[in-house]
Amino acid sequence: MGRADRPVPRVRRRGRQRRQLSGLGAQQEWRRIRSDLCAHRRRYRRQSQLAGGLSYLQTRAQDRDYSQVDLAGNDAQLGFNGKSHVAIADFIWKYAPNGNAQNTNFKLQGEYFWRRESGDFTYDVDGALGLTNTSAYTSRQTGWYLQGVYQFMPYWRVGARYDRLDPGHVDYGTNAAFLESPAFHPERYTLMVDYTPSEFSRVRLQWGQSKTLAGVTDNQLFLQYILTLGAHGAHKF
Repeated sequence: MGRADRPVPRVRRRGRQRRQLSGLGAQQEWRRIRSDLCAHRRRYRRQSQLAGGLSYLQTRAQDRDYSQVDLAGNDAQLGFNGKSHVAIADFIWKYAPNGNAQNTNFKLQGEYFWRRESGDFTYDVDGALGLTNTSAYTSRQTGWYLQGVYQFMPYWRVGARYDRLDPGHVDYGTNAAFLESPAFHPERYTLMVDYTPSEFSRVRLQWGQSKTLAGVTDNQLFLQYILTLGAHGAHKF
């Protein structure tokens, strides 16, 4: 819905993928299946449109290192070598109840993310704690968001979004003696209203409540003024 921030699943997923691909010898295979299913219905003053897609990504990480607080409170250095699989399903539905989207329209959009990793996981990879241990590792996580935007009259829109991540199941193998399996569910609520006085500008007021850190609730308020310069959708120079 053109928010001031990104959906939680996308932020977390992209950040994690960057760590995977930045390792030495990282390989990436894109297997993307994209299908657009469009349903148009025009009967007098009614019109709707539906589109959906499926995506699949496989990567191989080598020497992906990061830090995590262990059960003893130490900032342990961890390392992962293995495969990561990501699948994404998305859809968008547009509806104009009077057949004229310029006056009123509604848009519903969502995405679901699934990831599975497997390989070798090393605790205390730098040996700083004197407890270096490598074990088999598997994990499965999911995330999703759903948003809706309603233009109730020309130039004015309201919208809402909900984002959530599920830590799923993590098996550290013998490293479970040092690390706790994640149980926190990051989530965020967002409401917005915006006004578009012209094709060049938009004013947006947005409120959000973010719970992306355990035990922390962050209430956010944004006021945006968006100005378009040069070529745009209405005028392509």
